[in-house]
Amino acid sequence: MYLNKCKKILSVVLSAVLLGSSASCVKIEMRNSDINSIEKEAETSETAPQMLMQATRKNAVETIPVEIEEETTPVVPKETLTISICGDIIVDNSIISDAANRAGDGQSYSFLRMYMGIYSTLSSADLSLCSYKELEDVDSPIESVGALYDLGIGAVNTGSVKDISSYFEEYNLYDINENSDSVIINEGDLAIASLSLSEKDCTGDKYKSDIEYADFMSDIVIVFVDWEENTAEKDKAAVMKKIAEAGADIIIGNGDNIGKIEWIGTGDGTLTLAAYSLGNILSTADNEQSLCGGILNLSVEYGDGSIELSNVSLIPTVTHYVASESEEVSGYQVFTFDAYNDELANSHAVSDITMDKLKNSVKSVVSEDFLPDYLR
Repeated sequence: MYLNKCKKILSVVLSAVLLGSSASCVKIEMRNSDINSIEKEAETSETAPQMLMQATRKNAVETIPVEIEEETTPVVPKETLTISICGDIIVDNSIISDAANRAGDGQSYSFLRMYMGIYSTLSSADLSLCSYKELEDVDSPIESVGALYDLGIGAVNTGSVKDISSYFEEYNLYDINENSDSVIINEGDLAIASLSLSEKDCTGDKYKSDIEYADFMSDIVIVFVDWEENTAEKDKAAVMKKIAEAGADIIIGNGDNIGKIEWIGTGDGTLTLAAYSLGNILSTADNEQSLCGGILNLSVEYGDGSIELSNVSLIPTVTHYVASESEEVSGYQVFTFDAYNDELANSHAVSDITMDKLKNSVKSVVSEDFLPDYLR
């Protein structure tokens, strides 16, 4: 592990809001815990070389200053780890049937084609994570998980989904489940701990000890939390606060609609990145709010004894599908907003969808600081 294997000190301060043609981001810094370097810097002072002068002599003697080498601390170059986290992938029988109909020669199902609109984003990140759900009475084939692997996803939050760990073992994917301990993912010189909680779990002391242990064992802690149906925003905020104070660095809520994104202060000088919900990436939802999802992108910069979370931005997505005259639904496809348009929206199986409605459903809850330029 790059940082000390003992309990790391994450002291986070809000440092910058980047402006320009690219999307703005909020940057936090977990301050260097190396006290020795601070003390050494305080002790260092400039001393002028002494000039020996003999003013009474007729022929002055030129003196040459003695150069004193100053000690310099070697600059350690920073490294960057990119992380992408996407919302819920909800597999049901309609999606499974469509994947079977689109299968090519030698295939039973073709799920990967549904994700081609987000392939480049997820496959290019150093670490990509998602949440995966099944509706009741749905038995998804192993190919649905295989598509996640082909998409470049390395870890999957399955929450309370029935045990399908064998699927993830087959593809060497990390399974983050509410019934298991935190998962430690090693990427570069960083250890990233991730765990899954339900809203009901966030009472008592167990969730605190679980997060504290994950914090002790890793450099970054990512916590997924599943909301109960119709949980009020103020109650979500209270849960987010408790999880942040327990030691989480990034919190991802799971719900049908995109929620706000913010930095939560924990009272000890640190900040936690909290996304209340990333909505649905792939689903059979039937309204513009629930058809929207998001991919949260961020960078982790490290290498000088500190860790910084920066370049935080949300890429909004929409699930597109069409209906035939017999009302059979097919053609499930995930698009990013910048690749979607009103012409496609007019062909959607859900009537009255427009780009303005889709954009407003996201802009009404997510601060523009976290949105791409074309949504500001």
